[in-house]
Amino acid sequence: MFGLRIASALRLSSGCGGVAFRTQRLFSTPVKVDTKLLSKLRKDTELSMSKCKEALVTAANDYDKALEWLQERMQADGAAKSAKLEGRVAAEGVVGLGISADGLTGTVVEVNCETDFVSKNQEFRELVQTAATQYAMNTQAPLESLDMGDGQTLQTRIDALVGKLGERITARRASVVTAPQDTGVLAGYVHGSKDQCGKIVTMVTLNSEPGSAEVVRPIARQIASHVAGMRPQSVAELLSQDYLFNPDVTVSQFLVNLQTEKSLLQPITVNSIER
Repeated sequence: MFGLRIASALRLSSGCGGVAFRTQRLFSTPVKVDTKLLSKLRKDTELSMSKCKEALVTAANDYDKALEWLQERMQADGAAKSAKLEGRVAAEGVVGLGISADGLTGTVVEVNCETDFVSKNQEFRELVQTAATQYAMNTQAPLESLDMGDGQTLQTRIDALVGKLGERITARRASVVTAPQDTGVLAGYVHGSKDQCGKIVTMVTLNSEPGSAEVVRPIARQIASHVAGMRPQSVAELLSQDYLFNPDVTVSQFLVNLQTEKSLLQPITVNSIER
């Protein structure tokens, strides 16, 4: 129970007219934690009972304030923990794929952690996906200070996750691919994953005639998949490889045949690849 000591003056009835002081102890009413809010907070944050309870006591059972208090606490704890973990090797992780709303800018963002277990953690993967998506909208931003769309930077989000998961997490690198405004088509491929991040992520941009994007984009996705499997180091090497989905022809021959099949007036060419 919390208490507060205060001094109060009482005039004594002695003839000397002196004044004596005595100390009184007043007790504030302790906050009784709302068990439903406690259960919800634990479910939403996956933090310990004691931390969630402390947050609700501090916030007087105001859920939003308790959540904000926990986030600030986790960021501060995570930043301190990140500094302590600086020398540890973070060799695991995933790469996220982001594509801008107009479909002409694609980004890959790699975030590393220490173990494969954390690389499969849902919050970690959501962090990487969000970073890739936000980076596609703001490719000029330094990666660590990238706005994650909620007023926080990538680094503050990482610090909070370090405080929760206890591993070193680092934003390692990011790359950008752009397609020409009128004739370009961009597509990405994430190998072996249902979400937008994985161990292998590729992007391809093709050039074709204006207005053919909807016809060419599925082919760009196929070629991005080919790049993941066949690992060409350049556009020239890609064009000379047997096409993964039709080994009877090279990628170059496949694109020539596709132009005829789709009755396109201009050839389809590969502008860039990223892996």
